[in-house]
Amino acid sequence: MSAITLSKLSFTYGTYYKPVFKDVTATIDTDWKLGLIGRNGRGKTTLLKLIHGSLSPDSGEITKSVKTEIFPYDYNCAYTNTLDILKENIGGFRSMESTMTTLLSSEDEKSMMEYARIQAEYEALGGYTVETDIHKEIAMLGLDASLLKRDFDTLSGGEQTKLLILALFLRPNHFILLDEPTNHLDIEGKRILAEYLAKKKGFIVITHDRKFLDTTVNHIIAINKSNITIEKGNYTSWHHNKTLYEAFELRTKTNLEKETEKLEDSSKDKRHWSGKIEGAKNPYKTHNRGTGARSARLMKSAKMLERRMEKHLEAKRRLLQNYETVQDFDIDQDDVDAQNLITLKNISFGYDKKMILSDINMKINKGDAIWLKGKNGSGKTTLIKIITGEIQNFKGERTVTDDLILAESKQLPIWQFGQIKEHLNESDIDADRFKELLKRFDLPDELYERPIESFSSGEQKKIDIARALSTKNHLLILDEPLNYMDIQFRGQLEKAMIDYKPTVVFVEHDEWFGEAVGSKVFEI
Repeated sequence: MSAITLSKLSFTYGTYYKPVFKDVTATIDTDWKLGLIGRNGRGKTTLLKLIHGSLSPDSGEITKSVKTEIFPYDYNCAYTNTLDILKENIGGFRSMESTMTTLLSSEDEKSMMEYARIQAEYEALGGYTVETDIHKEIAMLGLDASLLKRDFDTLSGGEQTKLLILALFLRPNHFILLDEPTNHLDIEGKRILAEYLAKKKGFIVITHDRKFLDTTVNHIIAINKSNITIEKGNYTSWHHNKTLYEAFELRTKTNLEKETEKLEDSSKDKRHWSGKIEGAKNPYKTHNRGTGARSARLMKSAKMLERRMEKHLEAKRRLLQNYETVQDFDIDQDDVDAQNLITLKNISFGYDKKMILSDINMKINKGDAIWLKGKNGSGKTTLIKIITGEIQNFKGERTVTDDLILAESKQLPIWQFGQIKEHLNESDIDADRFKELLKRFDLPDELYERPIESFSSGEQKKIDIARALSTKNHLLILDEPLNYMDIQFRGQLEKAMIDYKPTVVFVEHDEWFGEAVGSKVFEI
């Protein structure tokens, strides 16, 4: 079996002395398709970097029988054409072709020998079939082959993501590490990528999209509170098993507590009677053997019960170590008298002669939860900027009720640098509510002592959502709130939206969340 083995792996972030992994041991079959899950800040990206070798463990070792490649990666090279960039990133084929062309023009013996050497390597690596392979993979990803003729920089972010992943899977004998490849992909893009990966093997993917995991993987790596576990199955089977196991541990804990209480009462009784018997002995008699023996037996029995109690307590301490406490939170939104908050009539907008939105008509009423849907590049974020008033040079009419207050969480967090406490001092948000939300989002107090730029992407996004939810508002705007967010938080936000029914407009490519939360769908 070809495998990647982690042996007693430990790692600490040196700058902040934050332990991430301690004595982790695991074996990964390189034919598996693994989904890596865990709460934000648990070290998912760190684990991929350790496996890849771009980070080194403090102790322990990682052994690999295959090479690894990681996404995202730097694709920069001397070429700009998409096909050339792909061929170069797959195996350096484009530069090999260029070198061979130069050597052929020389025609001297030394050049011909070098040409023959490079040609043999080119053929052995699959250079003569690489374009055919690329076209096959492009078809599997639902992309148009005409993209290969364009400059790579002119492609959309989703198109670039799919093509760069394609290049990794065309590298022979490599194990692929994918870090959040679904971010910013639209719903259709996620579906196509999931179906593509389902046909592959030999990869780990970090994603918090539950449907994507169920389609794609056959094993789950979970970074838990106290350890790392690997389990066969997809997200749904893993979550089902985890729930059953936690319920079993909870029952076991309850039974141990009850039995420990009985043992404690029995031990107290035996010690009490032992003391009474000892005290009742006649100090003037020369023979008290029977009384002393009874006292000793009761004392011995009490000590045995106490030892059993200690074993019960030790067993209890081992239970529920990985239990995730997911706390509910409320969405406190101010009331507004008006029923209709914002009306957009015949809105059109574009730039550089490119029309992005055309004849948009939309009403946002109190109590609406409007799910903005559309493919990447369809103008969802642009429409949000028109709703919030950030873009004003549009054609058409935008009517807003008097004194309407909006709170917004954008794709990129507003606070990206500096200390949280500095931003709190400079803002008008409810600081107490903000701090309480961070606790409920499972963010540690130590974050207040670290610069925001040192946080994970998920931690930064949670901070931004807490900022928006702590701001007085009548209308909440959320642009892709679940990017980088762990599965537990997705459930928290989903439940809060359903329970408190705020007036909200949101863009989200997580179908699970959108279908649960949205009361209206506005598709562009």
